[in-house]
Amino acid sequence: MSIHVCVRVYANGEAKETVRDAEGLASWLDYNRGARPGNALFVDGVCEEGDEGYLNRAALEIVAAELASETQAGHVRTPVALSGGRYPDDRPRRSFRLRASATPAVV
Repeated sequence: MSIHVCVRVYANGEAKETVRDAEGLASWLDYNRGARPGNALFVDGVCEEGDEGYLNRAALEIVAAELASETQAGHVRTPVALSGGRYPDDRPRRSFRLRASATPAVV
């Protein structure tokens, strides 16, 4: 069973992470796309086209680079096994430091 690390990133760099198996991943993506359209959604360190939320290209690159760095350094939390068919709640994670130029201007 594949376990995916899912990270939801808000426009200000705050983030939440969780893990999902293949079945749960589809529902996590569907829910977050509908209920949290401003968030960028990263699965296993990758943000697919259409899941960028309000982050611009520079911010997406910052987040992707940080996630890749964490993975290479072994700092990614080991995905926990699903317990009794229940997914773990989203957990806060260290925020991403997005430069002012990397986030869109709020009008």
